[in-house]
Amino acid sequence: MTMIPLLFLGSFNLIVINISEIQDSSSIKGLIYTFEGIAFMIGSFVVKLITKKWKTTVILFFFASMVAVAEFMLYFADNIVITLAAFAVLGFSLGCFFPTAMVIFQKQMPKAYHGRFFHSEICWKESCSKLSY
Repeated sequence: MTMIPLLFLGSFNLIVINISEIQDSSSIKGLIYTFEGIAFMIGSFVVKLITKKWKTTVILFFFASMVAVAEFMLYFADNIVITLAAFAVLGFSLGCFFPTAMVIFQKQMPKAYHGRFFHSEICWKESCSKLSY
């Protein structure tokens, strides 16, 4: 599920460069990063309120869909207002999506792995012992 927003986020800089070329403006890059960053911070705070009313899976699917809406809004990349709105929607959606996804990882992982999500030795031993069955 986390791959959907990551695919869009991975090509983020290329999209910003292309939009800058489409609009023939280098100043749009800074505006895009500003709108996306501020919306991301707002989304990461608002998600606390949303989690009180919605289930985790509903939050993930809704905001993954909102990332898709932001991508579709970029069809009108020649319009500066729609472009900035698209990146604001993207930032807000990712600000809500990623903290929620990390909570799922923390709840579903065994307690022994908490704080060691990327600790290779423990993960390697566990994965090898599971393969030996």
